[in-house]
Amino acid sequence: MGQVLPSTPPISVAAHVCVQMNRRQCHDADPQGAIDTQTASLKPPKVQAHADPVVFGFPLKGSTSFQLGVLAVGIPGFKFGGWMTVMTYVTYMLCACFERQLTGDLKVRSTYKDFATVSLVALAGLYFTNMSLNYLDYATRVIFKSSKVIPTMLCGVVLLRKQYSWQQYCAGALLVAGISLFTLGDKDMSPKFSIIGVGLISIALVCDGMTGNMEEKLFFRKQDPCSEAEVILYTSLFALIGGMVVVVATGELLPAAEHSFNYVETVPYICASACLGYMSVSFILNLIKFFDATTAEIVKSLRKVLQVVMSFLVYQKSVNAKILAGGLLVALSLYWFQHCARKSKANAGATSPVKASAEETLPLSNDCSAPSPGPKPAEA
Repeated sequence: MGQVLPSTPPISVAAHVCVQMNRRQCHDADPQGAIDTQTASLKPPKVQAHADPVVFGFPLKGSTSFQLGVLAVGIPGFKFGGWMTVMTYVTYMLCACFERQLTGDLKVRSTYKDFATVSLVALAGLYFTNMSLNYLDYATRVIFKSSKVIPTMLCGVVLLRKQYSWQQYCAGALLVAGISLFTLGDKDMSPKFSIIGVGLISIALVCDGMTGNMEEKLFFRKQDPCSEAEVILYTSLFALIGGMVVVVATGELLPAAEHSFNYVETVPYICASACLGYMSVSFILNLIKFFDATTAEIVKSLRKVLQVVMSFLVYQKSVNAKILAGGLLVALSLYWFQHCARKSKANAGATSPVKASAEETLPLSNDCSAPSPGPKPAEA
């Protein structure tokens, strides 16, 4: 049997390899040392095709998108999604309380019934989405998650009596196709459909579309609109109650609390991620408040494009035809939406400057193909 030498040139090479890799991969790369006892040669490290990027010393898991969730750091034994949800909502409430105290906005402008209703619909969307993951593959999930714009537009027609032109529906379909191609561009796969999975995720999409439009109708389209901090505070309160019921009923609470006690970094990581999530939710609610739910959903859909772009920067992937085609479709759909918005504003301006000013908060809800009405005749 060969003896491991205490100091040889190959050791420095192995040390260099370990420096370039994260600490959790060092043992896998060279568990016995720099010299193999059988061949007396340097062991080749186990390097993945796309090594996970490291942020603050922790690897971000995933090979197709740059995931910034702190639970992706790989805390050993963490598998408590309900506990993570509960802690996220607690952080949302604390952030909302801090913002309301900072701005002096402590007024409640909507009813608790409305907050509870929106929370219930949002939780239903999350529940059916998670259930569908057991029946759908990655490609199918991406296609359906990219198509939230269409259900949001349809729910706006039903709940808010909005009107969309055929051009806007076509632009929405073009956006769905573009994001799907762009996101799946580096995947050599085709979607595999399951009737149960498609049914579940379709219900989830309807719930998601209803959530944005209900927020717009109940919280923002009123004489005294709510602030985004107020909406987050009270919807998170009712969501927290629902989340606690789930973790207690499933028996997850005690094991999750024990795990967080043993790994004290778990809760701070969840809270740090939730603080970033709070800012994201605030931006989305402001989009709904000052524009509409469809505009907010378009922005949310484009986040997937940003994730793919970040993954190319991190993993240095090559660009292929699917990605170029998807990016082109996304750009065309955004231009189409913007063209419809400008035309609808012009039509509204021809009717009445006052009405046009009031309708600027709903730029995507007018028929951009409708003819411009003439000026209203003066009354006798």
